[in-house]
Amino acid sequence: MNDIVVVGGGSAGMTLAGLLANQDIGVVLVEPKPAAADITGTYDLRTVALTPASMHLLKGLPMDWDSLRHELYRRMRVEDADASSHLTFDARELGEPYLGCLVESKVLNAGLRRALQSLRVPILEQSVTTLGLTEGQRHVHLDQGHVLQTPLLVAADGALSRVRQHLGLAVAEHDYRQSALVSVVQFAVGHAHTAWQRFDQGYPLALLPLASPGSGFCSLVWSLPTETAEAWSQEPEEIFAARLQTVCPPERGCIVSLGARATYPLVARHAASYVAPQAVLVGDTAHTIHPLAGQGLNLGLSDVRVLVEELVRARERGLAFGHASVLARYQRRRRGDNQSTQHAMSWLQRAFAAQSPAWRVILGEGLSLLDQQPLLKGWLARQAMR
Repeated sequence: MNDIVVVGGGSAGMTLAGLLANQDIGVVLVEPKPAAADITGTYDLRTVALTPASMHLLKGLPMDWDSLRHELYRRMRVEDADASSHLTFDARELGEPYLGCLVESKVLNAGLRRALQSLRVPILEQSVTTLGLTEGQRHVHLDQGHVLQTPLLVAADGALSRVRQHLGLAVAEHDYRQSALVSVVQFAVGHAHTAWQRFDQGYPLALLPLASPGSGFCSLVWSLPTETAEAWSQEPEEIFAARLQTVCPPERGCIVSLGARATYPLVARHAASYVAPQAVLVGDTAHTIHPLAGQGLNLGLSDVRVLVEELVRARERGLAFGHASVLARYQRRRRGDNQSTQHAMSWLQRAFAAQSPAWRVILGEGLSLLDQQPLLKGWLARQAMR
């Protein structure tokens, strides 16, 4: 087999497989539990924020966006703990139709699965057991006895990647000792296409607008100390709703309903190298960051875009897809950018978590000052939309 093998059927892995197929590059996807092509039921607790650049990339696939439940947000408001200082971004001020798009993970993955079906990308519902290497070829051994030979193996199997472990690529980890408490909240007043975030006692609380008939539904992401998040996720609904109401923007009105709650740990990870002989890492397999800016999947999709560009370039130059120079160019273009973003998110998390009253005053004044600087604010917004 001369196809590229992508292991991992999450959003990054499926996007990569689809874009490669679009370029007439042979690809096979290995995923033991592929995403469903159809969705039913309630909102997914996991929601992703897509930048316009990520939306543009995804629209290169045969996905019917009109049929996918998603919400374009046009404003973003960031507040300090008591809402005395704030920073607001507005798409109209930038001359843009929107700042970004909120879509549930299961909805996005269902759309990607249908796109792969349309592109006839083969999906093997198996797991990788071991890897082998001969000159110019990776041997991917699967749990049902199949062995795939490929010039390039792409590991996209998530933050706890087994493939990355098989490749022997080291990962640096930073445990924030926090967990994200997630739920879906319905308010009496619509969200007006606005994403909202407050740093309550240093811990970011985000309400992200969801597509809904009355526009009253939001995805809740509350980053908290792990013990607190676990305890609050188990509280009776009326107690947690009352607690949440006290820190939500009053203009949203009363909480009408509260969905199921769940938590997941927040850990920053970064692979020391994104490449090994005939193999490469993308997405969460290569890096994870704090969710306070919602950039995780966008960074992964940037990895995908650059890798596809480099593979197309390699084909034009007559180079093998797994050639060391091809993989080195990919790593050079992506690793530094991802590391800079990771450092920035860690700095912001530490800055807003600081307990010093004086420091909090400085941060609040900084937000207000920045809000009055349209050129600088516009530059920051456009950087976030990349």
